[in-house]
Amino acid sequence: MAILFLVVTSCAVAAGMISGFQRTMPAAHRGREVQGPEGSTLVQVEGGEFVMGTDEESVIFGKPEFVCRVDPFWIGKYEVTNRQFSTFVEKSGYVPQGKWRTYFHDGLDDHPVVCVTWKDADAYCRWAGLRLPTEAEWEKAARGNDGRAYVWGNDWQPEFSNNWNLRRQDKMAGMADFLKKRGTTPVGSFPESVSVYGCWDMAGNVWEWTSTVFRPHPYRADDGREDPHSEDGRVMRGASWYSVEQRCLNCAERVAASPPSMFSHFIGFRVASTREPRPGPGADARPSPAATPRSDASPR
Repeated sequence: MAILFLVVTSCAVAAGMISGFQRTMPAAHRGREVQGPEGSTLVQVEGGEFVMGTDEESVIFGKPEFVCRVDPFWIGKYEVTNRQFSTFVEKSGYVPQGKWRTYFHDGLDDHPVVCVTWKDADAYCRWAGLRLPTEAEWEKAARGNDGRAYVWGNDWQPEFSNNWNLRRQDKMAGMADFLKKRGTTPVGSFPESVSVYGCWDMAGNVWEWTSTVFRPHPYRADDGREDPHSEDGRVMRGASWYSVEQRCLNCAERVAASPPSMFSHFIGFRVASTREPRPGPGADARPSPAATPRSDASPR
C-alpha cells in the first residue's frame, strides 16, 4: 500500500534578504525550444537570481521569501505523458514501482502519466539522458524572477488551471474520470497559465516530482538536499486536479512525498537538463539495475 505523508517542517531566514532586489521580468522571457532525445520538448531558462519562496500567510511550506540563484538550464515544456512513459517501459524493460497502468485508460495517451514513484520518474529521466528539475529550477521556470504568486500573475484565477475548483465545461469535457468525474486533462490544455518561459501546466493537473529532498528554506544545492541516493521525502511542486486549497497553486508552495516510493493518481513529473538536449530517435539504453526496482505497491 502506498502511503501519502506530507512532511511538515519549519524554516527561518534572516529578514531583509531581498532588500534591493529588482523584481523585473527580462524581455527575453520565452525560452528557446529544442526536442529531447526521447521526444520531449524542452525550453531554455536563463540563469541568475530570482525571488524564491514567499511570505504569503496562507502558504504553509513555501516560506520564507528569499533570493536564489540558479545556473541556466532546460526544462520540459509539458509534463511527461502516458504515451512517453509507455514507450520508455516498452523499450527499456523497466518494471515501475507505481501502478501507472491502472490510470492509463483508452484516450489518455496525451494526459500526464500518474501513479509513478520518484524512482520511476528518475529512471525515465536517466534512460532519456535527462534528469528531474531541482525545486529551485522548477520555481524559476514557473514564476520568472518577479516573485509572482501564480504562474499567470498575482490574482487568483480558479479557471486558469486544472484544479478541484475548475468549472469550465470545455475543459472538463476532456478530463479523465479518476474520482467523481475528475482527473487529469491533456497536457497543454490551459494557455492562460503558460509560464513566462513557455512551460505549460505548472499549476494544477499533477503534482510534479523534483530531484530535491524536502528541507527547510532557503534552498541550497550544496547542503545534501540534492543527494540522489537519499531515502528521505522528495519535494513535489505545482498542485494537481485534486487540489482544493488556493495556496497549493501558489508558485512557492511545496509539499513532500514520504517515502519517495509512494505514488498516487495526482502525481507525475517533467524532465530537465543542465546542457542543451540533443534531438534523437528515442533513447534505447536500459536503465541500470539499481533503477529497476519491483514493488507490489497499490494506489491508496
